[in-house]
Amino acid sequence: MRSLFYPSIIALVVTLIVQESFAELRQDTKSALNSDPEVVYREEITTENVKFRIKEEFPVFLTRDGKQKVGTSKVGTICELIGFDVRAFKIKGEAKHSRITGWISPHALECNDPQFKEHFQKLYERKMLVKELIEKQELAIGMTPIEVEQVLGLPSKTSVKTTAKGTSGLYEYIETVEKRHFDTIRDLDSGQFLRSYSHTTQELKNRIGVEFVDDAVSAIEKDEDNSVEGRVMRIVAAPIFVDWRDYIFR
Repeated sequence: MRSLFYPSIIALVVTLIVQESFAELRQDTKSALNSDPEVVYREEITTENVKFRIKEEFPVFLTRDGKQKVGTSKVGTICELIGFDVRAFKIKGEAKHSRITGWISPHALECNDPQFKEHFQKLYERKMLVKELIEKQELAIGMTPIEVEQVLGLPSKTSVKTTAKGTSGLYEYIETVEKRHFDTIRDLDSGQFLRSYSHTTQELKNRIGVEFVDDAVSAIEKDEDNSVEGRVMRIVAAPIFVDWRDYIFR
């Protein structure tokens, strides 16, 4: 029995290792595919599964430059949004003869939002500007709390105020420096003056206060930050509201 049992255990372990390796490979491949800096991916703007209906036959391309056709969209079918740029949408859905993933013109798509092309254009423009600011570690009026955290990290202190007019809040980023204090005393035996450690304090070095109104930065206050001296504060469009219920098909 033992000669049969141990090979079975070994085979099971090997199978589990192989399955885990393939799962990691699939995840890495997916991450690599969704890494074009000129593309805004669906998960960057919503956790909802955004869908469109194909209203016209249009060519579907492997890449967003439209150089290699991989199929033709099938009228009446539902496709899922993967990402988009300023001109085209990357979708996953049905072609005439098979399932397909690729880039298609937004003119082939429809949903319950008649202005979706304009909305996605604004989403793209704002997202590209915010990406640039985050890469440069710069704040801007109009950023969301999450975008501020991507620049500065988690705040040292937060406060939120809700009234009938809406919600406002404050993020405070406080940087302190440790300072050791000494007293000067006179040695009774030698008569010399000596420095004696007294205590340590935490003193303010920099403070940045970021005020929010309805989840958008309304004001930025800096007590001391020579690194931004003379720099013009950037402004981005306020967060764009999209009713994702318009992109749900039963």
